[in-house]
Amino acid sequence: MATVTVQPKGKCWYSVISYKDQNGKWRNKMQTTGLTIKGNKKRAEKIAAERLAAFEEPEQLDENDPYLADYLRSWLKFVENRVEISTYNGYASSVECVLVPYFEPKKIKLKNLTLRDAQQFYDELMASDRGRGGKAPQPTTIRRYHAALHAALEHAVKMEMIDFNPTDRVDLPKQKQIMHNTFTEEQLRRLNRLLEDEDIGPLILFDSVYGLRRSEMCGLRWKSIDFEHDLFTVDHTVVMVKGKDGKKQMIRKDRTKNKSSCRTLPLTPEIRSMFFELRRRQEEYRELFGAGYNEADSEYVFVDMLGNLIRPDYLSRKYSRLRDKYDLPHVTLHEIRHTVATLLLKHKVPMKYVQVTLGHSDISTTANTYMHAAADEAAHETAGVMTNILYGENEKEGNDKNESQP
Repeated sequence: MATVTVQPKGKCWYSVISYKDQNGKWRNKMQTTGLTIKGNKKRAEKIAAERLAAFEEPEQLDENDPYLADYLRSWLKFVENRVEISTYNGYASSVECVLVPYFEPKKIKLKNLTLRDAQQFYDELMASDRGRGGKAPQPTTIRRYHAALHAALEHAVKMEMIDFNPTDRVDLPKQKQIMHNTFTEEQLRRLNRLLEDEDIGPLILFDSVYGLRRSEMCGLRWKSIDFEHDLFTVDHTVVMVKGKDGKKQMIRKDRTKNKSSCRTLPLTPEIRSMFFELRRRQEEYRELFGAGYNEADSEYVFVDMLGNLIRPDYLSRKYSRLRDKYDLPHVTLHEIRHTVATLLLKHKVPMKYVQVTLGHSDISTTANTYMHAAADEAAHETAGVMTNILYGENEKEGNDKNESQP
């Protein structure tokens, strides 16, 4: 329980309230009474007593029964070194900018969070103006906040702090079907002709054949190419992430996005020849620049003249600039991957083969993402079949009858 005393300081009486903070540590709150020391002690004590009566002691924190906002902060510290930097950054943004500011004023204990509380949070977000341009947030944004809250509560269940995760049964906004821009076959050929002599030209050609992710292309190493059997393996990635200081940094990983992303694909003769040419150039530049050549990145396939690894962010920027320079359709670098998938399906490559090539962990991901392309092709096929049934077969029957007549 808080106590109060009066103490002289300088020429005045001060009230000093002693209390325990949220963590159980004793603190002192000192305030001047405005009364001079001589002859005013009793008046000062009266003021101090009134201040004590109005003082609200902080509620003591209980590690076993924390407020949701406090738990979210502690969970963020727990996962900081247990997840990828990019994942942590996403969690931190959601927790610090959205979840804590929302739940802290409500003073909801972790154990008391209900499905209704969680649903109200999502509903209020959907009705807010927190999105771009003062509009409501996109469904993907809401789902990103949900991912952080759900993961935090899953950890609480694991640690036996709560019995179940109240966000398991919330109704989230349905994600909109994203229609990606893609190149036509002629546009894709033109793109590669125009970029043939650019430093990123080989990367774009490689992407145009296999539809790899940016991190997978930049992370391709010579030891992952088997020229004897004409195969290459996607087993290393290079990504750009924001560090704790907010600055971008490059992370090199001997793993891919998921287990299925680690895959072995066949080398086409054209790509095989391109790799031999790239290796020849690297030897030429190594000899030309001598000590100025960066040997540290020599294990990578796609490097610049000085041997520096072509960074993912540079690749995207250079590609966008050249695409606009040559007045090509606004197809992003990542959408070349979608172009490859769409063209494969158009040419009747089985969905399962497309899944393996793209490195999707589940065929449903491939189907959900590219079903529109398959549906368009199916619609043309079925319409063609019905047209043949209605017209082609009838015409054939008519010709048969005419041929049988004298």
